[in-house]
Amino acid sequence: MKNTSFSKASIYILLTILSNCSDLPKETPFLANSKSLEVEHRHLEYSKDVVAFAAHTAAEKTIDIIKYNVEAEYVPSDKATLYVKADIDFRTLGDLNGLSLDTNVAEVFGVSDLAGNALEFIYDRPKKKLGVMFGETQKANTDLSLTIQYKVFANDAEGSGLYLYEPDPKLDPNSTEVLFTKTEPDGTAGWLPSQDRPDDRAAFSIEVKMPRDLSLVSNGLLIKDEFELSLRAMKWETKIPLPTYLMAFAVSNFQVSKQNRDDLEISIWARQGIKADFVALLKETKRQIEVFEKLLVPYPFEKYAIVLIPNFGGGMEHASVTFNAEQSSVVADDHWHKSLMAHELAHHWFGDLITVQNWDDLWIKEGMATLLATEAFRNTEHVAENNGSMGEMFWFEDGDAIIDPLLTGWSKYNSGPYGRAAWLHSQLRSVVGTRNYWKILRTVLRENYFGNISSKTFMAYFKPYMSEMQFDRFENALYAHDIPKIEFSKNLESNKIQLKLVDKESALPTSIDFEIKTTQGKTEFSLGGLSSLDTLEYPIDLNDGIVLMDPLDLHPSIWAFVQGDEKDRADIYQNLISQMIPGNETEWKLWRSDTRYGAVLGGLIFEQGLASYQSALTAPSQLINLYNSTNSEATRTHILALMCEMASLNSESEATLKPIIDSAIRKATLVGNIWWSKYPQDTCAPYSEKLFSEKLALASSSELAVEITDRELLLLRFFPSSDQTEMTTIWKNLKENGNSLMVRSMASRFLTAMEEQ
Repeated sequence: MKNTSFSKASIYILLTILSNCSDLPKETPFLANSKSLEVEHRHLEYSKDVVAFAAHTAAEKTIDIIKYNVEAEYVPSDKATLYVKADIDFRTLGDLNGLSLDTNVAEVFGVSDLAGNALEFIYDRPKKKLGVMFGETQKANTDLSLTIQYKVFANDAEGSGLYLYEPDPKLDPNSTEVLFTKTEPDGTAGWLPSQDRPDDRAAFSIEVKMPRDLSLVSNGLLIKDEFELSLRAMKWETKIPLPTYLMAFAVSNFQVSKQNRDDLEISIWARQGIKADFVALLKETKRQIEVFEKLLVPYPFEKYAIVLIPNFGGGMEHASVTFNAEQSSVVADDHWHKSLMAHELAHHWFGDLITVQNWDDLWIKEGMATLLATEAFRNTEHVAENNGSMGEMFWFEDGDAIIDPLLTGWSKYNSGPYGRAAWLHSQLRSVVGTRNYWKILRTVLRENYFGNISSKTFMAYFKPYMSEMQFDRFENALYAHDIPKIEFSKNLESNKIQLKLVDKESALPTSIDFEIKTTQGKTEFSLGGLSSLDTLEYPIDLNDGIVLMDPLDLHPSIWAFVQGDEKDRADIYQNLISQMIPGNETEWKLWRSDTRYGAVLGGLIFEQGLASYQSALTAPSQLINLYNSTNSEATRTHILALMCEMASLNSESEATLKPIIDSAIRKATLVGNIWWSKYPQDTCAPYSEKLFSEKLALASSSELAVEITDRELLLLRFFPSSDQTEMTTIWKNLKENGNSLMVRSMASRFLTAMEEQ
């Protein structure tokens, strides 16, 4: 802190500013534990909470920041230090003597006004607050500027929001470092004194002077790139107002691949020497943008850049400059990789174009991004023309609520605002209709363009399309913790299975639908939701008939709802599954006559092993029929795993199935979805070993820098050698000598898994 003399009065005012703001931007919690509240009153309590929070923040929000202009010098040799000058333009919202900013920087050197006059300040790092005195009272609606000079350490033990990745040569063969920010939900204050809250948007620019072999990437457009002796100065600027958690930058020795889509530049930034199929990654990104634009509104930002950060936790959707984990974003047709890409890109509509009002509204952006990530693959994951909601792809933990005001900070980021919120969206879509659903979302975006939105406001857009009772069910589902349960029981005397739905928290806005189809006709049942039915019975042995469960795929796999003794649970559930797969020509015709079959096929095969199908799929030809009749890559992957198992049972099946298995593995078209399979992959090893014989020999040798591609590594993982000792040797060598961080990190995980078996 600059040595400045303070009057007692100014110190008192500064301390008052700090103490008044020290609890922001917290969410107001329930007065009682939300789990103990009566379910039907939860949404009323939450509404009160929202009102209280809004009044609280309105009283404390004393300024509106217009722009942050950051100039920094990066000194890698000095503990990875940034020396920074930040100019902050803001407008007063009331008569003020001073203000308080959120910050956690290492040291503040000084604060001055627009004319360069030093201002009195107190920096309380433990409270993460910087209090500044204006010198005289400033009237409401006055435009002012501050300049703050400070320094930031990367990897600061007290927390900075700024990180330096320094490669460990044992884990990463690439020696290039990366300096980067990690900001959601409140990390920006660690490297930039700011009003660090999602409801305050501002323009942003950053200029960094650094060694000339490095480059800077950030939000917006590049407006300066100059070299002087041993230094390079680059500046990025966006005039689009952003919340602080979406402001970000990274510095490294980058290689850049670019492709234009009309006037939109799409680029991928990666450390020098990183090997990836950048052409395919750019093509896939372009395709995803086109999918989202057709559903929503045109992509709203100046560019779209993906920055590959090593050892980064997943991805982060900074506006126009997404950070993705390097080891999870290099194979364009791998399901995990392209799904991560789609999730972060989707945030540029929900999260970036419109932002949440406070962190209890987190589900609006995360639930939508989870849902949209599945929509990006409708043509490859399911039947393209099917209107199902792909609910089977959503996952969440029992006990995780979509909104839980009792949680704070990172604890809010559980499966509730992600998979459970996406499940809620699939139900919303079914109630209002697909066409109306996307129309509503487009309206939400257009009416809140570059603004923020609360849960109450967001849900209000759907209210005119449903009954009052239906809307209440959806509001209640937002803060329910329990998952509705289905209790299975078998009555041998009546030769029937009974399903009973138990929904103690009324957490299910829509019913779980079942259809029993026979040559005599169709019988429909609906459990839960607004349906009065909570019990369903059907014959244990259903001859010449099939059961369709959740035919529009609104809900996660029914296994998530199944309760009871584990053995009985599996036995009864497998009986249900066997009723859902056609086992003879009559049932096959019933199955194929319904165009919705593709929406459930993937989930069925995902859930069960070959044992569940032995009575239904008695011939290899039936598997081949299924394999050739779907355009779902996920479903083909499941069926391929079944083919390998069936081929291992007898030589006759193997003779029929081997050509298809060999062809599928050789083409590697399944690599994007092979992660779905739960079957013992070693049954496919005999077919893959010939394909990988040379690679296996190389990987098991002592040669250094094993040249294995990421795609080959994925296939090797799922179609390994049948020799366990050989595989252990392979993974050990790849862990030590693999040619990329992804190879070494994956090999380390696989080796650990093998050792734990």
